[in-house]
Amino acid sequence: MSSEDLGAFLRKHYGTLENCADQLGVDRRTVYRWCSHNPSGLLKHMPTMVNQCNTTPTQIMGEVMFQEDVLYPSAL
Repeated sequence: MSSEDLGAFLRKHYGTLENCADQLGVDRRTVYRWCSHNPSGLLKHMPTMVNQCNTTPTQIMGEVMFQEDVLYPSAL
């Protein structure tokens, strides 16, 4: 599992969170919500992300799961 947070992962692939929002066709606030409250919200954009970035569905799922664990460590 990655040690970087979801925001760092998105910046790595899109340069900025704003560019990520533009490339995925969502509002910038949506991307910030993914990073701070609802990481699984980006999963519906996974096919687009796989096509746009040098990443895999498995990597994206891992980043989302890691971020959820960071945000909600006692959810298990």
